[in-house]
Amino acid sequence: MTTDVDDDLERVLAARLHALARHARTESGVLWRSVEPPRHSRRWSGAVVAASVVVCLAMIALVVVATRESEVRVSTGPAVSGPAGAKVAEALANAPVEGRSGHAAVWTGSEFVVWGGVKPRSGSGEVALADGAAYNPTTGTWRILAKAPIAARGLPAYVWTGSELVVWGGYDNGQPVNGGAAYDPTDAPIASRQAPAAVWSGTEVIVVGGFDRGHLTNDAIAYNPVENRWRTLASPPGFPLAPRPQAVWSNGRVVMLLSASGGPGQQSFVAGYDPQSDRWATYAAAPIPANLTPQIGALGSEVFVLTNSADRPGAALDLRTNTWRTLAAGPGLAVYSWTFIGRRAVFWSGGPVGAIYDVDSDMWRVFEAGDLARRDDSTVVAANQIGFSWGGFISGGPSWTGASDGVTLRPSLETAPLSPDDDIPRATSPAGASTSVPARAGSDATVPSRCATTSPAGGC
Repeated sequence: MTTDVDDDLERVLAARLHALARHARTESGVLWRSVEPPRHSRRWSGAVVAASVVVCLAMIALVVVATRESEVRVSTGPAVSGPAGAKVAEALANAPVEGRSGHAAVWTGSEFVVWGGVKPRSGSGEVALADGAAYNPTTGTWRILAKAPIAARGLPAYVWTGSELVVWGGYDNGQPVNGGAAYDPTDAPIASRQAPAAVWSGTEVIVVGGFDRGHLTNDAIAYNPVENRWRTLASPPGFPLAPRPQAVWSNGRVVMLLSASGGPGQQSFVAGYDPQSDRWATYAAAPIPANLTPQIGALGSEVFVLTNSADRPGAALDLRTNTWRTLAAGPGLAVYSWTFIGRRAVFWSGGPVGAIYDVDSDMWRVFEAGDLARRDDSTVVAANQIGFSWGGFISGGPSWTGASDGVTLRPSLETAPLSPDDDIPRATSPAGASTSVPARAGSDATVPSRCATTSPAGGC
């Protein structure tokens, strides 16, 4: 039985704990923050012992308060009945982390979070783990947590404070582990990503997909730099097209090329995300062959899907009317990096020639590009009526080197229209093959060439 004094003490301790958690989250601005280990001495004085007892009792009260708050939050909420036909025990989707035991596990109010633990070692013994994941029962999906700043461990002490998962202690290889960390799931809703697609909406940075440890993802988040706040967005109705996840901002929407799983050889489709309603919508089927990995760009209310293929033309989607128009076939150059400069799409990847697609005339042209080495994954950025391209990687047998040179692009100084008899380098991919950039040695996925900047006014 608790007294009014006990209740008052619990409320004060809970308020203090939450205030400390909010302060730490504001000051750090990171997902995880380290928790200092307690200082100790071989000899204890009476005052130190007494103080330690008070601190221990206070920490126990904090844990009781946090536990009681969690219990109250669950017990007073609406009953979870589930969809029609739901069972008492229903299997979760497979988690994106290894199986384990002795891990931390908490409910945050919206996600089931697990971290750490141990798995059996081949032969005998155990291996401690330092990763984790969060399960969202609303979407039925998992996400991988950000990397923690502490070592792997099993059987740690852990608690959900109402705003953070605090983990401390544990063991690894039979030995106790000191130190701990606090994880705030609201600082950034998803783990790190390789090669995600990103656009600027005018108020937020919207990030979609990317590769997480070699696996293509299709989640989405947005960052507001004024409020210094992340928010989770609705997931797209497919996976960004690999190996070049791309997005553009057009007509007040994030527009992307998607497919069923993002893999090669699948039919792509276009979907748009409206930040105001937090909803995705698909557009009319794109007249693009399934065996291509095209690139997209925005100009006004139109989204252009360009293939740079001599026998498989691209297309343009008018977002206002949801209609497509077929574009002229390209010169088929082995050139993949491009951006819109004015009303021309300019392709340059080193080598002797580049290509230009003129929107108004629906015509491709080639231009002499100098004697810089052929490269992949160079960046191309528009600046008024000129552009800059720099860097990339230059393949040389089993290895590659980074390029430290580039060019200024002036598409207004274009050449004559391409002639069928022009002697120019062509893409060497066999018919029906994807025109993707080869992977770098040691990478788990190719890094896409895409617009380095995107303007709400349209265009990359």
